[in-house]
Amino acid sequence: MSAITRLYNYPGHAVCIFDRIVREQHSQGRRLRSVGKGHFLGTGVSLKFEFVDAPADSEHQLTYFLGPRRDNSDGMFQGWQVFAVLPMRLFWITIGYFYVLARPKNAA
Repeated sequence: MSAITRLYNYPGHAVCIFDRIVREQHSQGRRLRSVGKGHFLGTGVSLKFEFVDAPADSEHQLTYFLGPRRDNSDGMFQGWQVFAVLPMRLFWITIGYFYVLARPKNAA
């Protein structure tokens, strides 16, 4: 039972970290250039960010789904463009995906 609880906490924690780091960097005049997934750290995961010194031209959001990969045209992504897809694995088996979404700042 504890493995299931940890499984659901792990992607949620990554989303909180992503949001905090991207907000901090945008406030310093940097924009996200790329994001990747590193190695497991205990029950979590490391995210690798790359920023460049430039005004943020898009807002970014990290979301996740357990299960099969979704198509980029999925209605869940309405108004967003898929910026990156990062596999979520448990014991090297893909169990879902993180989706980094981007939306131009001037979009409604």
